[in-house]
Amino acid sequence: LRRPVGQRGWWPTSMGVGSGEAAADSEVDSDATPTQLRAIECMDRIVEGAWGAMFDDGEDVMELLLSLETHAGDATRKQALIAMRCCVELDAACLDPQLEEVLGCVVRLTASPSREVAIEGCEFWLALLETPPSQHVLAVLAPHFVELLPTLIGLTRYTDEMLEVGPDGNARELAEDDAAHADEDGSDRDTDEEDGDGANPWPDSWTVRKAAAASIDKLAVAFGDDSGIPSSFLDIALHVLEESLQSNEWVVVESSILVIGAIAKGCEVGLNANTPVLIRMLVDQLADHPQSLVRQIVAWTLSRLSSWIMDPVNVIIDTVLTTIMKLIDDDVMPVRGAASSALSTLLEHGSDAVEVFQPFIASIVEHMAIALSRGAEEDCLDVMVDVLGTLAEEGHLKGHALLGNHVLGILMGQWRGFDAHSRNHKSLFVIMDTVATTVASIGVDCLPNAREIHDNAVAIFEAAHKSDNAQDLDERDVSALVCVIDLLSSLAEGLGHDEAEPILSGAEVIDAVIRIASFPDNPSDLLRSAYAMIGDYARVCFPAVEPHALDVIPHIMATVARPHPAGASLTQNGVWTLGILATQIGEEFEPFVDSLLPVLCKHMGGSCTQQMKATVATVIGRLAAIFPARISPTIVENNEFSFAGWVASIPCEATESMFAVHGLHRMASDDPDVFIPLFTANANDILRVVAAFSEDDLTKHPELSREVTDLCQWLKDELDEPDWIIAMANLELKQGPSA
Repeated sequence: LRRPVGQRGWWPTSMGVGSGEAAADSEVDSDATPTQLRAIECMDRIVEGAWGAMFDDGEDVMELLLSLETHAGDATRKQALIAMRCCVELDAACLDPQLEEVLGCVVRLTASPSREVAIEGCEFWLALLETPPSQHVLAVLAPHFVELLPTLIGLTRYTDEMLEVGPDGNARELAEDDAAHADEDGSDRDTDEEDGDGANPWPDSWTVRKAAAASIDKLAVAFGDDSGIPSSFLDIALHVLEESLQSNEWVVVESSILVIGAIAKGCEVGLNANTPVLIRMLVDQLADHPQSLVRQIVAWTLSRLSSWIMDPVNVIIDTVLTTIMKLIDDDVMPVRGAASSALSTLLEHGSDAVEVFQPFIASIVEHMAIALSRGAEEDCLDVMVDVLGTLAEEGHLKGHALLGNHVLGILMGQWRGFDAHSRNHKSLFVIMDTVATTVASIGVDCLPNAREIHDNAVAIFEAAHKSDNAQDLDERDVSALVCVIDLLSSLAEGLGHDEAEPILSGAEVIDAVIRIASFPDNPSDLLRSAYAMIGDYARVCFPAVEPHALDVIPHIMATVARPHPAGASLTQNGVWTLGILATQIGEEFEPFVDSLLPVLCKHMGGSCTQQMKATVATVIGRLAAIFPARISPTIVENNEFSFAGWVASIPCEATESMFAVHGLHRMASDDPDVFIPLFTANANDILRVVAAFSEDDLTKHPELSREVTDLCQWLKDELDEPDWIIAMANLELKQGPSA
């Protein structure tokens, strides 16, 4: 690297390389020899593997890299930026001795006319800001905003080379051009880096435009609302945007809208004073812009402003929703996709969104039905279908049987466009996943569509299921099996006991799934889904599972008994399914109790998640209801088991709590001297469990009603009156007057 540019004879003769070879190597151009470029590439590799050793040798690597800014060509500058980024990714402290010089150098190189150099400059900023930098780094960087921000904003603008203009004057982005650049400079990046907020306004390749916008986003977070660093970031950004939003050039306006979206998350509070004006500009003027790329970026930016839009204080949701619906009806497919994704983002705003959107749900479904009927390419189809999935997942369809079935009808119409041999098509997976979510949301109301859903799913399962051992299957078929099994599980759960058996009992698919579950080396996601389906089928359609139930139990127990690299979710599904099988099999499960109970106690006393503990607690309750005499000694004598921890982990959910109450009551009935004092010591949690049941639950289950009454009476008899009053007050405080 220290060799002056143009000097001949790179290698000393002692290296065994002839002068002729060296001369040939150095006569390429005046920017850098191929050997210089190889030297920097070599340094990148050394940085990755032995950064400390380079400095131990006294090599001032950063000074060498900085020197390349002024006397090297674009290829070398690009490679030098890559090397700097590698250093930052490994240890940002390496910048400290020359921090001011490095940041200034990268600011200047980011402004390079070469897009390949500029994108590497953006990559450096992304690496520097990937984890929160030190206050010192931010303080040194802040004064550079005057140069850096206008540069980054300029890089977000389309150039003529990036666009193709149609006969109607409407422009579209040429993804192929930027994809080639991304491949050349090794910067192909995941395009979902915007935290899932709204539609991706860029094509799938990683471009200098996207890299610049992502850099602005990271800077907005680093210097935004929560940074505590005084800086001119937002002032400079707004000053540039104020002028550019008034431009007569649509590419300047479009990039300005993009930048608003990029800074929206990090500077949400700082933008508050400007947000109403910006949103009005987006919905009143720019959403009708003649250029489709402008309309597309308007949709994305509205999604980035979703927190402000969904705040009821701002009373803007009706206006924004009308605009998004208009964009969903747009003639240009990418605009429809961007608007659909923006709508999904708004729908995801929790319980408040359910109430806000109720008057609009029917209209949203109709708009999506029309948009999907017009056809769409894969990515656009996926985001449109995702709107329907979000409606279901966020609870917008609950209590709307007709509307829920209308959604299923739309989805099944899309599904009919694929046959069983299309099972590996990504969009089909999205459709099946959305059908599963919708079925889970509307429950038994899915019955009018249930037969078609079941038969279509079974056809795909049969096409993908060439072997019970996933080692004999390709990865795509395994993914198809997981998707279908999850859908059939949701269908079983949604239909419930009364409606499931006529639809589910005739197919052989459950037999195949049980065989899949018997191969412990099958992929964890396949086993996890298989266990869940066995449990769901056993719960609502046990005759379909019964012939093989005793055979699969040892395989599931072997999985839950050993640590698994897949983590808690596989173990949790296995434990839950064993609890369901125990309840359905009854006394025949007894041979497995002594082996299973220590495993459950170990999980209960371990450091697993609260969700896992809730599942284990429920299964212990199920076992106690069937085998109280076998469970009682373990609960009392096992050092790894905590009675208090057990009852505290029982979920307040009527179906699951019911079995725990059965178990508690049976053990206390058999041995009141041991268990009633335990109940008294844990009165608050016992009352929390019994309060999970509504009056309807107790009316439907007279035995449960009697057990709940007994448990409460035992507690009241054992507690002093002041303690009982306190326990009741605590219950009301935590769970409301209805408890």
